[in-house]
Amino acid sequence: MNLTREIALRFLMSRKGPGRFTGIVSMAGMGVGCFALVISLAVLNGFEGQVREKLRGFDGDLRLTGTELDATIQLLENRPEIQSVMPFKTRQGLIQYRSNQRMVTFKAVDMQMMQSFYNVSIQGEIPQKNGILIGWDTAARLGVRVGDEMIISSPLDQTPSIGFPHRLKTIVNGIFHSQILDYDDRIIFLPAETGELLFRRLDRWDGIDLRIYPETNLEDAETSIAAVLPKGVILQTWEDIHSILVKAMRLERLGAISVLSLIILVAAFNLTATLSLITVQKIKEIGILRAMGTPIHTLKNVLVIQGFWRGGWGAFSGLLSGCCLVFIQNITGFIPLPTDIYFMRTLPMKLLPADILLITIIASGFILVSSWGASRKVASIEPRDALQWAK
Repeated sequence: MNLTREIALRFLMSRKGPGRFTGIVSMAGMGVGCFALVISLAVLNGFEGQVREKLRGFDGDLRLTGTELDATIQLLENRPEIQSVMPFKTRQGLIQYRSNQRMVTFKAVDMQMMQSFYNVSIQGEIPQKNGILIGWDTAARLGVRVGDEMIISSPLDQTPSIGFPHRLKTIVNGIFHSQILDYDDRIIFLPAETGELLFRRLDRWDGIDLRIYPETNLEDAETSIAAVLPKGVILQTWEDIHSILVKAMRLERLGAISVLSLIILVAAFNLTATLSLITVQKIKEIGILRAMGTPIHTLKNVLVIQGFWRGGWGAFSGLLSGCCLVFIQNITGFIPLPTDIYFMRTLPMKLLPADILLITIIASGFILVSSWGASRKVASIEPRDALQWAK
C-alpha cells in the first residue's frame, strides 16, 4: 500500500480525541448539503419539464410572424421535420355575458386541427360556425356554461362611418383547460370563419405555429426552417416567446444552487477544524515522521486524503440517498400536491447526469479547499518543536 494512504488510514482508525465527533458532524453536513442539492435540483427540473411541456403543447415548438405568411405556409407543408402547421389570427377584444364584460385575446384558428395541435382538455365540443371555445378561468369568473350565448366584439375593427365595433352573437360550444400561465383567463378560440367576420381590418394571418416531430432536435429544425424562409418572416422558438419565464427559471435554479451550497461550505469549515484537531492530536507522530525524513508534501497529502475520505463519504451518502428518494418518488408518487393549486397530482422530480456531476464538483471543490487549508499547518511544524510540545 502507498505510504501516504497507509499513514492517512492509521490516523483515521484512531478513535480518541475530539476529532472523532467533529469528523462525524462534518460528514453529516456534507451529506445533508448534497442531499438538499439533489432534491432541490430534481424538483426544479421536474417543474421546468412540466412547464416546458405545457407551453410547447399550447404554443407549439416554433412560431412564424411578419409578412408573406400566406406564401410561407406552402413552403412549410412538405418539410420533413414539421408535424403540423397552425396559422392563426389574433386580436384584443371584448366578450359580454349578460351584464358582465371582460377584455380577452381572440385567437382564430382552424378548428379541424384544434385537438390534434393543442394539448388541452376540452369540456363540451369543438366550436362550429358560430361557436367559441373559452378558457376555464374565464368561464368561472363569468359563470358561463357550455351552451350559453355570448356577444363578442373587436373594438379595433369598428366601422368608421358608424363608430361602433362589430358585434357577433356566439354560443359557448366548449371550455378548455390548459393549466398554464394565464391562458385559461385570457384566450378565446374562434373558428377561422368567425375570425374573418369579426376582424374586418385584418386581411392576413398574424402568425403560424409549428409543431415538429418529437424525435427532431429543435435547434436543428430551427436552422433548417430559417434557411428557406423569405425575407420579412421572423422565426421564434417557444423559449424566445417566453424568454422572461425561461430566464426566471434559470435564475431560480442558480439561486437554489448558490444558497444550498452554503450548507456544504459550512460542512467544509467543520472539516477544516476536524483536520486541524487531528494535526494537533497527532503532532507527536508528525514530528517523528518529519525526523525520519518524510517530505512535507507527503504529510500534506495525508491530510488531503483524510479530508476526501471523511467528506467524500458524507457527500456520497447524501448523493445516494437523494437519488434513491427521486427514484422512489418517480415510481410511487408518494409526495402529493394539491390539485387546486398545481396542475399536477404528485411532486415532479427529474434528475439529470449533469446535475450529479455539478454536485460532485461542488462538494469535491469545497473538500479540496478545506483539506488543503488544513494541510498548510503541517508545513509549519518542526520535528524538534513537535516532540517537545508532545511531552
